[in-house]
Amino acid sequence: MEQRSEREQRERRQALAEAIAEERSSIAHDLHDVISHHVSAIGVHAGVARLKATASTDAVDVTDSLTAVETSSRAAMLDLRRLLDFLHGNASDPGGEDRQPGLADLATLLDTVSAAGLHAQVTVRGVPSQLPDSLDIAAYRVVQEMLTNALRHGDGRTAEVELRYDHAALTVTTTNPLPAHARAQPDSPHRGLQGIRSRAALFDGTTGYGPTPDGRAWLTTVTFPLSPLDPMDRS
Repeated sequence: MEQRSEREQRERRQALAEAIAEERSSIAHDLHDVISHHVSAIGVHAGVARLKATASTDAVDVTDSLTAVETSSRAAMLDLRRLLDFLHGNASDPGGEDRQPGLADLATLLDTVSAAGLHAQVTVRGVPSQLPDSLDIAAYRVVQEMLTNALRHGDGRTAEVELRYDHAALTVTTTNPLPAHARAQPDSPHRGLQGIRSRAALFDGTTGYGPTPDGRAWLTTVTFPLSPLDPMDRS
């Protein structure tokens, strides 16, 4: 009985350690997404503002770029506050201003990337399903990371996002043109793609990415099975 009790205690400690490690990994992905997305936009606009200030007398364009920098900075601070409130256990109003964003907030996300010069369009196919909060947040973060990658590694001008709902899965696909100098480069996964893959795996989802057959665009696809929906519900 003593041995069994000790074994059960070890198993509980191990389970707790694994849960903490998984939660830390999830938070790390969130922080990466927030910092990568907003700070990338800030960097783009800061560079544009600097170039226009030195090479042009068009004060309106400079003002627009600086306004976009300000907007992205505020968005970054808001997202970071959400994560810090979650870590401190202060997220008492999940439906309020400080809630984690979901697919319903894609319009705001598109406005942010549009201000950075990336014109993205979202197409919804099928009948949207009511998603658990955890999956809704994960899907939003995947789209955010896809658009950030399009801004940083694509031609920075256009991107197409498709959300396809069917009875068994939600499939998120993004296509964006590649700059001419990058078309011949081999596939090289980076931290953003690894984060997308990790989020999908948390929901037993799959991830695919790579250049299109003609090498002119980059295609990223994530499929989330809709049953089971939420990994937090698993026993």
